[in-house]
Amino acid sequence: MYIGDIRMARLLQALTSCVSIARISLEARICLLALCLLVLSLGTTATVIGINSSRQTEASTMALARSGSREAAGSLETAFRTHLGAVLQLASIARRTSEATHPPTRDQLDDMIKGFLSDHPDVVSAGFIWEPNALDGRDAEFAGQQPRFDETGRYKVLWHRKSDGSLLAQPLQFMTTPGGNDWYEMPKRTGRIFFTEPYAYPVDGKEVSATSLIVPIMVNGKFRGVVYADFTLNQLGMILVGIRSVDGADMALISNGGLYAAHSDATLLQKPAQDIPEEGLRAVRGGRPYEYEDEVGVVHLLQPVVVHRDMPPWAVRVSFPKVLATQAARDLMRDALVTAAICAAVATGVLVLLLHRLMSPLRASPKPM
Repeated sequence: MYIGDIRMARLLQALTSCVSIARISLEARICLLALCLLVLSLGTTATVIGINSSRQTEASTMALARSGSREAAGSLETAFRTHLGAVLQLASIARRTSEATHPPTRDQLDDMIKGFLSDHPDVVSAGFIWEPNALDGRDAEFAGQQPRFDETGRYKVLWHRKSDGSLLAQPLQFMTTPGGNDWYEMPKRTGRIFFTEPYAYPVDGKEVSATSLIVPIMVNGKFRGVVYADFTLNQLGMILVGIRSVDGADMALISNGGLYAAHSDATLLQKPAQDIPEEGLRAVRGGRPYEYEDEVGVVHLLQPVVVHRDMPPWAVRVSFPKVLATQAARDLMRDALVTAAICAAVATGVLVLLLHRLMSPLRASPKPM
């Protein structure tokens, strides 16, 4: 009888252990299932939010770059128009006074150019170039009067800014090579403003990027000469540096002919922009925006610079590594996933504690006899 009681006690102890194991297993299964659902829901939410945020971040980066390119183009257009307006005013004064049968004197023309150079420090040379005897019919009287006039006496005086700030007058010498005088012949033939491609201009022993602006003088509808101005492009490069755009972005100015007029790499100035695809160069010539990505993952935005209907459009280019646009997006995705993981861990801990407390009465229930 005693032996039988011992066997019965051992059997009841085994059954109690099985029930306890079943209860623990049930608690674990509930925790595991809840954890999986929690991680799945948080992970899905974080992924969706991360993807949407990534797209928005990339879109905002591109929007900032486009805004910067438009701002740069607008600033350059303003700078160009400032010079153009001053040169147009000189041509207008010369035209009006000539049409009133009281043409300006040669000294008056010189004073006008001196004042123009004083007001525009980035203009390195300027002058009036009149057709033979078109100004006052007195070319013969001034023949050989150096330094302003050569043996023809024709008024074609260019005033140059010297390194010490003083001005030097010299008679312009026309070139004899074919196409060398297009800057003069084109306005004469068309009656339109002429804007040259960028070229190297010597200043204080150094070569800087410059361009020439030529405005025709039309008296009673007939061509009588031009106003000529050479100005450096350094100021335009400084304007580009000051434009707010994407961090790490680089800006350049491309002429209608596809030459670099302003660039952070001075060795590329006045050289063909060979890294721009042909379709992009056509967009520059046509005055259209264009965007492309090169083989090394750099995004380029071309924005037209349109100054006057007679002048061919140029373009400003904003360039930045695409990784700058996607890096912030990747950071957002990473932060979202890390946040989701932390939330899942915290929620899991709370769930385990809650289940443990809820299941404690069941664990503490009287053992079956």
